Amino acid sequence: MYERVVEFLGHRYPQHLVNVHLVHSQAKLDEQAQAFHLAAISDDDEDSEEGRIAAMTWFLPRKRTLLAPFAVGTVDQALMSVLQTKHFFVRLFGLNNKTVLFDEVHAYDTYMETLFQRLLAWLAAAGTSVIVLSATLPAKTRRELVAAYTGNKRIELPQTPYPCLTWTDSGDVSAIALPAPPQRHVAMRWIGREPEAIAGTLRDKLEGGGCAAVICNTVGRAQDVYETLKNSGVVPDDNLTLFHARFPAGWRKEIEDKVVERFRKKGQRPERAIVVATQVIEQSLDLDFDVMVSDLAPVDLVLQRVGRLHRHPDNVRPPGLAAPTLFITKPALQETLPVFEGDAYIYEPYILLRSYLALRDKAQLDLPTDTPILIEQVYDATEPDESLNEPWRSALVEAAHTMENEQRGAMRNALGNLIRKPEDERLFSDNLLALEEDNPDVHQALQALTRLIEPGGVDCVPAPNTSRSGARTRRNWLSAWAGCTSRAGVDRQASATILDGPSPRRGATTSGSDTAVRMGTKRRASPPSSCRL
Repeated sequence: MYERVVEFLGHRYPQHLVNVHLVHSQAKLDEQAQAFHLAAISDDDEDSEEGRIAAMTWFLPRKRTLLAPFAVGTVDQALMSVLQTKHFFVRLFGLNNKTVLFDEVHAYDTYMETLFQRLLAWLAAAGTSVIVLSATLPAKTRRELVAAYTGNKRIELPQTPYPCLTWTDSGDVSAIALPAPPQRHVAMRWIGREPEAIAGTLRDKLEGGGCAAVICNTVGRAQDVYETLKNSGVVPDDNLTLFHARFPAGWRKEIEDKVVERFRKKGQRPERAIVVATQVIEQSLDLDFDVMVSDLAPVDLVLQRVGRLHRHPDNVRPPGLAAPTLFITKPALQETLPVFEGDAYIYEPYILLRSYLALRDKAQLDLPTDTPILIEQVYDATEPDESLNEPWRSALVEAAHTMENEQRGAMRNALGNLIRKPEDERLFSDNLLALEEDNPDVHQALQALTRLIEPGGVDCVPAPNTSRSGARTRRNWLSAWAGCTSRAGVDRQASATILDGPSPRRGATTSGSDTAVRMGTKRRASPPSSCRL
């Protein structure tokens, strides 16, 4: 997104020096952003071609970055402006009277959603225009976001066909239907969950060539599937890629660039290739695959994943893959109930049960017609269907009760960390908690958390020694940690600084993570961004 915005601004303001920043915790690893920092320092000629896009260094501290006229970053940077930090008002001032776009808002968990609704109230008070984007947003969530911006909890939205555009100013709400994209028919098949079953399916489908994506719900499972595919020789090793959020940031950027270069629009596609990934390719990245295998996930995320299947109609498909097909791995059944194993730590079991019910009898997805129907079947369901048997009804009631309790807990945590509403005068008399923004070593209760996670830290791999046994030990540690099996892949950076992430149950890193976390009606947690050695 940063590259696209920079390109747009360069065309929009060809005669001006444009100050644009990349705002997230790993921005220092982006070569283009760093080049713009240097341009701002060294370019004295404002009329030169190279000086028209820059990132002025005064804005580099994250407390100041939102003061820049243009910025691209994670939602965490905006959410920090409504947490009780010492300088929350600096970020709020930076967002004042701007236009702020939030993408993929369906991915927010209950904790983040509570923060986001408070942020919307402040942005409305500050005269900030807000654009919220999502292809799979439940109607209930859309209504809550509009209510947060307008301050009217009783607001009702017009009934408008999907896809639609809903807008509001200070009170009135309007909606118009948008032109629907061409209808797509995606065949859907259930296959075994075992890595061997995935390997067998892809061996058959890729016999005549083609590029496949396998999207797993956990890093450990992605690693297992990757190893099975590697041992089975379905595609050459050079065309088999493992991509997840647990790689060190520098390596992950290299892998992402490689994947995007190959599978973007008009990319350099191999004859046969497989990408085994987690949620990192689920959204935001412009990727196109000929066939897809996915673990069962919340239905809105399944639809997001399908968006990477036959994404660009101009790409030439192998004869056997001319029609898009999604293979979903079927969970094991126990007394007709699916057993979600480790996926229940990643996604809310109630939402997985509802998603399974919505998809289990479908042989084809008709998009976009099915999109709002499936989403409301999962997220707007109230009582268990009477046609279900007793084990199913009991499981749904119990899972819904657990989810509601977790929602309430997440909301309490969020409200305790938020600044007051714009109209609440107690804001000026309250003693702020002065939550810590940059120190991961303090207790979680004292941190300005934008995601409900455990506090992170920094672990450093010991500096390399000259002994062969020392080098072998370091390679083994890094290979196990990052999921790498290639000695060459580790030797490039045998001494690395490892960012410590949260436990698998609690989610992604506090700021800058592109792996969304869910709780309640959303994902409960995502795979860790790293682990402690």
